[in-house]
Amino acid sequence: NKPIWRKMAAGSGDVGGVTKTIGGVPVMFPFRPYPSQTSMMAHVINALKQSGNALLESPTGTGKSMALLCSCLAWQRHERTRLDELARSRGQKQRTVPVDAAVPMEWPSTAATASKPQQATGSAPTPTTSAGSPSIPATSALAQASELATAVEAAKALLSGQDKVVASSAAASEGINHSRTGSGEGTNASSVKHASNTFDRDPSDSSDDDFKPAPSFGKRRRTTRTQPHSFGGREPVARSDDDSDSDDYEPPSNLNASELARFRENLADGAAPEKSVPTIFVGTRTHQQITQIAKELGRTAYGASTRMCILASREQTCIHHKVKNSSSKNDDCARLREELGKGGPGCRFFRGTHRLVSHAAFFPGGRLAAWDIEDLVQAGQTVGGCPYYASREFLQTADVVFLPYNYLIDPIIRNQLDLKLDGQVVVFDEAHNIEDSARDAASFEIKEEALLDAVNDVSSVAEASESDDAQRVAAVLQMLLQWMQDQTKRLGQAEFGVRIKVFSGKQLASELDAIGISKTTVGTIEAHVRVLCTDATQQDKSDGAVPSAVITPNTGMFLRSLVLTLGFYFRDLGQHVDDYRGAVRQQVVRQRPGSRGRGRGRRNRDRRGRGGQGTLAFDTQQLSFSLWCLNPAVAFQSVSEACRSVILASGTLSPLDTFASELGTKFRFRLEANHVIPDKSVMVCSVQKGPAGTELTSTYKSANSLQFQDEIGRVVAACVERIPHGVLVFCPSYRLMDTLLERWRQTDTIARIAAAKTVITEPRGGGKEEFAECLNKFYAAVNSTGAVFFAVCRGKVSEGLDFADQNARAVISIGIPFPNFKDPQVSLKMQYNDRRQHTHGCLPGQVPGPGVSGPQPRLGKVYSAPRRLGRPAAH
Repeated sequence: NKPIWRKMAAGSGDVGGVTKTIGGVPVMFPFRPYPSQTSMMAHVINALKQSGNALLESPTGTGKSMALLCSCLAWQRHERTRLDELARSRGQKQRTVPVDAAVPMEWPSTAATASKPQQATGSAPTPTTSAGSPSIPATSALAQASELATAVEAAKALLSGQDKVVASSAAASEGINHSRTGSGEGTNASSVKHASNTFDRDPSDSSDDDFKPAPSFGKRRRTTRTQPHSFGGREPVARSDDDSDSDDYEPPSNLNASELARFRENLADGAAPEKSVPTIFVGTRTHQQITQIAKELGRTAYGASTRMCILASREQTCIHHKVKNSSSKNDDCARLREELGKGGPGCRFFRGTHRLVSHAAFFPGGRLAAWDIEDLVQAGQTVGGCPYYASREFLQTADVVFLPYNYLIDPIIRNQLDLKLDGQVVVFDEAHNIEDSARDAASFEIKEEALLDAVNDVSSVAEASESDDAQRVAAVLQMLLQWMQDQTKRLGQAEFGVRIKVFSGKQLASELDAIGISKTTVGTIEAHVRVLCTDATQQDKSDGAVPSAVITPNTGMFLRSLVLTLGFYFRDLGQHVDDYRGAVRQQVVRQRPGSRGRGRGRRNRDRRGRGGQGTLAFDTQQLSFSLWCLNPAVAFQSVSEACRSVILASGTLSPLDTFASELGTKFRFRLEANHVIPDKSVMVCSVQKGPAGTELTSTYKSANSLQFQDEIGRVVAACVERIPHGVLVFCPSYRLMDTLLERWRQTDTIARIAAAKTVITEPRGGGKEEFAECLNKFYAAVNSTGAVFFAVCRGKVSEGLDFADQNARAVISIGIPFPNFKDPQVSLKMQYNDRRQHTHGCLPGQVPGPGVSGPQPRLGKVYSAPRRLGRPAAH
């Protein structure tokens, strides 16, 4: 009963591999899959076919990403074929009858035929009814049905955004006859007339957000994507997106008058074209993981024929020599586009975006059919096109879209990207952090300084424009600011330098109601904010008029976040009030003179000024208000209820029941797969004592003792000396890693380690160039002197990097990265789960710790710790 995979036929145009039918869907795989991969693909296909959700756990390193891609794309290709056949059969069935079935058909007389000119040389006479109206001859019913089936196919291709060249309606109106075969096929591609390019639009859009919003709130705009031209030039090809909210269908432009009439009649009869095949959205946690999964697509048989897109921020894609090094890339990009709209030079890369969109390398079958962000950036630099806006254009016609999964969960980002998830397929790879992302998307935090800036900004707009919307929003913000300041008298001491007041959901609702924010007024406030934000992004600058006063982009983002969270909080007449906690907090932060911190509350380091004088930092009190969502289902359900299927995959999701209960979503298809590595190939052990007999207990108290630090150093040095090639050492925090390395420098421990291998340390913060330099140095030293990489759990090294084969012959973990249960948000979540564990099946928030008094963080947080061991152990 073992599955039999057959080799793919040679010369099929695809890469090598094997293929097998799973659930009626032929799946091509680049190699013979592991049993866990076969099982995962079966669960994915069944979920997609039945429009269900799947929760799939397979250990890291077992090829989850490859299995997800192949099964999803195989189903998508199979679904497209099924819908094509369905549309074709439907067209034949409906078009084997006369246009006017109530009137009997008869052939015209020979004299009548001779008296009328032929429409084309050699064409058959046109039959007429007894009333003189055109009819369809019985002998040509099949041909007519095939012709109209072709018309429906063209309409479907147009609505689904497939890569088909369509002739313009102008050509048809001029009486151009298209050559047809007996099956009704044939459109002369050389006579194609194309629409104008989609980038012929107002480039002065002042939106500074990290994502390009839709230009209008109505029907989705028609987009164009260019097709490579045989003479080296490229012309745009008209495309259209399916709009699930609109019943208006546009006919394909290659129909003649009679075909156009029959097309409209069928639409009137309810025979509208089928919806397009669902787009597959693949969300991962980091951009590095996006790069890896895009490379996996290139290894599959689907890579060369799949239209893909990667969505990333300007931080990853901007190539303008000034903007890319700016700390406010969004604002600077908006200013350049505004300058371009006024006739200035603007950004030359934005002007040349169409050159990158039409680059032949990015079309199916092109050299870069499966590409990553670096490929897009490099191509943009070569042809002079903007990678950021090109990726937005690729989104319009993509079969599969790769993006960070907070882009999918956060409603603000979804709206700015105009991501329509209705009926689509969403896949979350490495989904173990999806709970935190969902809670963050439905939470809100604002500093006093930022709120004061927003009050002043909106008040200035209200005064300058006499806008009723601005006046009402300014009044609400002013009352919220006053309420925050009044709470300072009620704050209690939490820890050193921190005073806090926590409100339950119902207590906060009562407090907000007193200042005019309630479940009955939040809708009105949202409407006012929507008008302000719309004015800021679509202000009228025609006729040379002075632009009207609008809010700044930062204020717009703040207002959208505020009304979004309040909307979640009061949604369904306050159903989710108990899922929230409010907190007003005042803490001591260190700032430099002249730095207001923009309300972020970051601790600023002392820096040297231009004249070499040190800037003296000082302590200041920072006041903030937080509205914390403790239930990830509040935000996640808006995604799961809209999509056709939601698939969550990771190496650490267990226990699946409690994970599903946290998300408030029903997962009909579940899998807990075994690892592919046999037990004899891996040694897993816990070191309890060091060479000197010191007990290795990595608690906060013991980790600060010199005895523990010296003993753990001897253990690491002994392992590094004996294990060849690459070794990874993980610490639970940067603080502990810095403490250990500093102590080892004072002793001979670090010298002993450096004598055996090259020592690399994960940089704290810094840019991607600095991190890439560390990685390259590590990889180069692995096969020469050997290398040891000191890193931090949940850092850049532990997520999304593939330390295969000799790059990681051993992984050493010092302690377990428990969350700080003294953090108010963590402690509140633990208490929340304790109350819901029996009613909603949540994982208990507090569990007894062996040998440790007091409550401990919930076990679910610990399950993600072994992730960093899985990928290296798989090789």
